Amino acid sequence: MTRRGKMVFVTLDDGSGSVDVAVYNELYDQCRSMLREDELLVVQARVSRDDYSGGFRASADQILDLAGARQMFARALRLSLNGDACQRQLRERLDTWRARSDQPGCLVEIAYRNKGAECLLRLPETWRVQVDDIAIGALREWLDTSRVQVVYA
Repeated sequence: MTRRGKMVFVTLDDGSGSVDVAVYNELYDQCRSMLREDELLVVQARVSRDDYSGGFRASADQILDLAGARQMFARALRLSLNGDACQRQLRERLDTWRARSDQPGCLVEIAYRNKGAECLLRLPETWRVQVDDIAIGALREWLDTSRVQVVYA
């Protein structure tokens, strides 16, 4: 118990080292279901020097699973197409994952290349999509794994 309420310590380990991160009650209640052994997480934390131990201490501000981190940090979904691309098929596939007006979504970029030219086209804001594992998998199945890329800032 602290002045802010309950606090738990979560040990993060990436195989090369580990760190104990303090997670306060409000955040713990929000992300309790994500805190499992061997779960991939992205943690935004404040890190400060710990004069008592001589090391560092960390206090979590935000904890995200991979899907949440992708939604928050992805700048664009980039699809590489060539002169054989079918506009109707692209529209149908993107429409399946189109973000609603109350969702942030991710911009869509088309890296287009044919024999004579290449360019990068950014689709309008109205074509933002939800980039989840199912959407990425379906697009990679349609185009090829190397032609579907999530671009981060």
